[in-house]
Amino acid sequence: MRFTIKLKLIIAFSLLLALMLGVASFGIVQVNRMGSLHDEMIEGPVTRLDRARLLNTALLQILRSEKNLVLTEDAAESRAEIAKIEAQKKIFGETLAHAIEVATPEGRPKWEALQDEWNRFLPMDAEIQRLGGENKNAEAIALMHGPQRTVNDSIFKASDGLVDLNERLLKTAGEQYDAAAATSRAMFMGITAVALLLAIASAVWLSLTISRGLNRAGVALQGVAEGDLTRTAEITSNDEIGDLLSHLNSMIERLRSVVGGALDASEQVSAGSQELSAAAEQVSSGATEQASSVEEASASMEEMAANIRQTADNASQTEQIARQSAKDAEVSGVAVNRAVEAMQTIAEKITIVQEIARQTDLLALNAAVEAARAGEHGKGFAVVASEVRKLAERSQTAATEIGAVSTETVKAAQSAGEMLTRLVPDIRRTSELVSEISAACREQDIGASQVNEAIQQLDKVTQTNSSASEQMASTSEELAAQAEELQASIAFFRTDATGKARATAPVRRAAPAPARARATAPRPPVRPVSKTVKAQQAAAQGFALDLAQGGPDEQDAAFREYA
Repeated sequence: MRFTIKLKLIIAFSLLLALMLGVASFGIVQVNRMGSLHDEMIEGPVTRLDRARLLNTALLQILRSEKNLVLTEDAAESRAEIAKIEAQKKIFGETLAHAIEVATPEGRPKWEALQDEWNRFLPMDAEIQRLGGENKNAEAIALMHGPQRTVNDSIFKASDGLVDLNERLLKTAGEQYDAAAATSRAMFMGITAVALLLAIASAVWLSLTISRGLNRAGVALQGVAEGDLTRTAEITSNDEIGDLLSHLNSMIERLRSVVGGALDASEQVSAGSQELSAAAEQVSSGATEQASSVEEASASMEEMAANIRQTADNASQTEQIARQSAKDAEVSGVAVNRAVEAMQTIAEKITIVQEIARQTDLLALNAAVEAARAGEHGKGFAVVASEVRKLAERSQTAATEIGAVSTETVKAAQSAGEMLTRLVPDIRRTSELVSEISAACREQDIGASQVNEAIQQLDKVTQTNSSASEQMASTSEELAAQAEELQASIAFFRTDATGKARATAPVRRAAPAPARARATAPRPPVRPVSKTVKAQQAAAQGFALDLAQGGPDEQDAAFREYA
């Protein structure tokens, strides 16, 4: 049977409750018994004593009223005194009758004797009332001092004897009551002492049952507080304390396992944090170098963007010049055409001049013939005709030459017009090509600006990564320090079977992994994390950007390619 603390407490408190009920029941019985004894021993004698004294008092009141009745001559006072006498007689009679009813066998004869004397007194009292009412005071006084006094003395003597008797009985009853009370007190104290001893015994038994288990639990917990996880509590009971000790032992075993696992985990965390710190230092160094290289690439992109903008400006100016040249060529073509037309007109006019010269030559020839016919009178005219003929011949020769030159000029102008006609489309095509080149340069400028912004953003990200790497390295070192502190804290616990403290293996910092060599320059060794980012960036060598790497993508369609 499992004797649990609950059952023990129920038994103990049930025993205490039973003892309390027993003591209370005994007390109630004794109180009732003492009450009965009080009624039997004290109430009866006291009542009878009161009745005896009340009879004396009533008799005295009757005798006083009889004297007042005899001495007064007022009828109203006489009636009042008679009323008082009758009232006291009634009290005396009732009291005497009740006293006889509650009288003890020992005192009953005396009460009956008093009744006889009272019966003798009543006729005398009636006679005195009659004499007093008739104002026969002398006879009434004689009766009062004569036979009635004898009866009065007998009544007083009997009542005094009853008072003495009841006083003796009352004293005896008090002594008996005191004896009974002392007996009851002794029995109550005995029962209370027994109950108290049983209660103390049950309390000691219950406290020992609980305290022993709790002391064993306290010893085990003290061992845990001192870092000794090898102590376990001995289980000797099959109650809740036993369950508590069993759970406590399980907790210590589990805590021993957890502390061992935490120690191993802290060692692994320390080693991992050292490796992470080294890796973070390498990442920070690489990020610093990358930031420097990105800055160089950003500067190169800015320079290239400036060149592209300059090329775009030059192409725009060339486009304007080409457009103006196309316009000038068109104007020149029109002028050449007009010149050709003018030359043709001149050629036509020169033909007319040639015809005029030929006609003039013919006229000069005719004039010479006519001058020859005239003889002497025609010599002057012949000379003039000869000069005119010469001029006509010279004019014809000049016209012929001018015609030939005009023909050549017309041919040259026509050839120039044809060349200008062919040149204008070429100039227009050149202007269009230059315009497209300018647009492409502008697009390249925009693309270069976007690339530059991307590189600047990459620079910011790289610097952020460098700062984060530094922070990660610092955090890793802090984590390693915390892990070592954790190991030192966990080393406080002793978990092996011999009770000795478990020695913690020293944590070696992982050597940094060799960094990947750059193609353009040898990578510097890993620097301490405590250096600033600017110092690391200043020492970085940078790296080369292969812009042709990766091949075409979907964004290439936004650019136009020109041969």
